[in-house]
Amino acid sequence: MKLRSDAIIIISILIALWFMWFVSGGPSKVESTKGPFLKPPSPIDTGEIYGNLPNLDFNFKLGTKNFISSKYRVSVKAVGSAIKETSPAKEYLDITNKSDSLLDITGWRVASESGTSARIGGSVQLFVSGEIRESSNTVLRPGETAHLISGQSPVGVSFKQNVCSGYLSQFQKFVPALPKECPSATTPENLSLYKPSPACINFVNNLPSCATVINIDQIPSGSGPSCGEFIEKHATYNGCIADNRNKDNFYKPYFMIYLGSNKELWKSSDTIHILDREGKTVTTVKQTFLNI
Repeated sequence: MKLRSDAIIIISILIALWFMWFVSGGPSKVESTKGPFLKPPSPIDTGEIYGNLPNLDFNFKLGTKNFISSKYRVSVKAVGSAIKETSPAKEYLDITNKSDSLLDITGWRVASESGTSARIGGSVQLFVSGEIRESSNTVLRPGETAHLISGQSPVGVSFKQNVCSGYLSQFQKFVPALPKECPSATTPENLSLYKPSPACINFVNNLPSCATVINIDQIPSGSGPSCGEFIEKHATYNGCIADNRNKDNFYKPYFMIYLGSNKELWKSSDTIHILDREGKTVTTVKQTFLNI
């Protein structure tokens, strides 16, 4: 009798659960959760993006609302490869914040009258080699510029430039080029900590700016056993970050934002529209091509 009673209880619970599921939407509830939003969006203009919106559209058509003027103020410089160049890695636009306040460009679109569109995504404030960091909204301070590169990132993410970024170009090519003006590794603080030999100091000082040692065999004999460790700790990208990230003016006023296309996005005679999150035109620019 006890088994029969338990079975009745279990069946009753299952029926109650089914009834609750049915009255809360049943099969239609699954359909209602589909789409780019995982929860209702925040109030208009906060810049928050939910879910995965299409990044690239090669059949984009500008509509009436796209020709309504936006309230945002930016300047845009169109730069591309030579007319016959097809590499998206050499095609980019510069967007500069001309306002007196922070400007969140996440979710904006770069759309052409020839029918292509690319969404501006988030970026990593501080890229660290070998670490996975979650992207956040791309927010430009007054006067800051975002390089919008059509292709894919050589390091896998969009990021903000810093005084150490030049080290990255030793192993990958970046367009536009990263500045090679990295801080010195042989600061008094670093020398007092590791006490490298004079031969090691001389070797490090003669390395090109933003360049590290690829092979330990490059270190001259007589530089001392600690020279390799000193170079790893201070004359590499990650070492440079550790030494300088808390100093003033560590960040450069430039973002490297990659749109992720595997082909050119704009034609040689295109007119390009910068659209805000509401689809309104912030500005337009006639594509011009420069040799890179």
